[in-house]
Amino acid sequence: MRRLILLVLLFLAVLSPARAQPFADLGHALSAAGYKSTVWVNSFDRRLAYLAHGVFYPDTPIGRAGSNARYGMALRGSGTVSVDKDGYLMATGTATNPNAAAAEGDVSINLLKSGSLAGTAEVPFTCGPLATCPWEAHFLARPSDYPHTSARAFTVAVYRHVEGSTCGGELTPDLNLEPCRTAVITKFRLPLAYHFTTTDFSDTNYLSTPGATTTALCAAILPLCGGPPPPPADPCAAWLATSQQWLLSMPPPAVNGSCADLTAALATWAAAAPQPPDACLNQSLP
Repeated sequence: MRRLILLVLLFLAVLSPARAQPFADLGHALSAAGYKSTVWVNSFDRRLAYLAHGVFYPDTPIGRAGSNARYGMALRGSGTVSVDKDGYLMATGTATNPNAAAAEGDVSINLLKSGSLAGTAEVPFTCGPLATCPWEAHFLARPSDYPHTSARAFTVAVYRHVEGSTCGGELTPDLNLEPCRTAVITKFRLPLAYHFTTTDFSDTNYLSTPGATTTALCAAILPLCGGPPPPPADPCAAWLATSQQWLLSMPPPAVNGSCADLTAALATWAAAAPQPPDACLNQSLP
């Protein structure tokens, strides 16, 4: 009888469908579901609403260097500081696009004096796959603003600035609260006792399907958390905020009352005015 029972149990085990092994973490589950690309959202050039850019590597952990390594989106660059024809500090250099997809957008350049921030600029950066491309940045600072400072004290740092989803930038819903937790665990076949981590939050904000216009968070996660994805962000909000900062950066009159110096500074300042996105323009006006 015992042998018969064992045979019956073995027969039932063979006929029963095997239970799928749960994924180790949400990043691997999303990758298996087709979320193998990343989205880079550029907030400075509003003509570019989004960019599907980069390659996701689920087996690369996020470490002290941040999330760039995990998404293959680290940007290496360097430059040399000089003085332009109007007497303002400028820099030229190169940056390397580490991805097997073309980059188009802006990069940020920080002007540093002895390691301290002295100015910033956002410059266009169009670069082919795995290529090294040039950039040029102009700042509103002059060497005379730093008397007795050697030109060798000025250096630059090159980096990418804004990444996230077009449905609202970087969002951080608590996936460990219900109904999110149970719904996401069930949908993506995670262990029943799984606890979502900061790595998972980053993955949902950056991962996308190839060619997508938004991230896994907006396309797949938020609908599981009790409602539809949030509406798209106001296309004018970022431009208005940037414009306010630009207005505050208007150069003050020269101490010696020189109109020539002020005119040049104002011309440079005016040329850097943020341009409004098309969505903010009233097309009905003549």
